[in-house]
Amino acid sequence: MSGASDYQYKIENNALGFVAEVYRNSTLNDFRLTWLPVSTGGLRYNTTYNVSVRAKVGGLWLNYGPACQITTPAQPLTQIQAAYCPYNLPTFGSLVYCIKIEGATNYRYHISGPSGFDRTVMRNSPGNDFNSKWSLVCCGGRKYVPKYHLQR
Repeated sequence: MSGASDYQYKIENNALGFVAEVYRNSTLNDFRLTWLPVSTGGLRYNTTYNVSVRAKVGGLWLNYGPACQITTPAQPLTQIQAAYCPYNLPTFGSLVYCIKIEGATNYRYHISGPSGFDRTVMRNSPGNDFNSKWSLVCCGGRKYVPKYHLQR
């Protein structure tokens, strides 16, 4: 808007009781849902929100314009990176990486194999690397557990 010195965006989903407001603090009028502060409780995947905007012109805030409906993307799924499928580990300490998901704070790996081997390992970090030693059973059933492995 001509003469605007700031923009304010209101994001709402009445069914969820979700309302958040974000100030652009700029003459630029672009907006990203990722700018919402974590304290808002976060957005949900595959959910429709009403987004409206108003401008600050001459030091005064104008009224919000009509809301526009924006639907967030479907929940992303990750997998082991293609470079590791199939892959022969050179050592038990070799790292394997999954495809990183924006905003992920943790990854969980499920490992299954012969003779009923079945483990789920939680990464407990936003890092997308996996070390096979975290689920290793060797030497008569002794399980190697790294210091940051919490789930067995």
